[in-house]
Amino acid sequence: MQVHSLDHLPEGEMIREQVRKEFKENPLLKSQNILIDTDGLDIVLEGDVETDDMSSLAEDVAGGVFGVLQVRNEIHVSREAR
Repeated sequence: MQVHSLDHLPEGEMIREQVRKEFKENPLLKSQNILIDTDGLDIVLEGDVETDDMSSLAEDVAGGVFGVLQVRNEIHVSREAR
């Protein structure tokens, strides 16, 4: 079942779902192992990616979502592609 309106969710949850949607729509992020959590209106990103660029992209995408006050990037870079 797909939720079409997020109006019934608390503000932090709405923001998390919007970040999740943005990640799914981004071809570079949709298959990454990134967990998205909230701390109030702050987004917390955790997980593993292969490059620093991927970690930075995730942080930039999350930070670009309306309502996000701050992004705490706790993503681990497991292997730098060279």
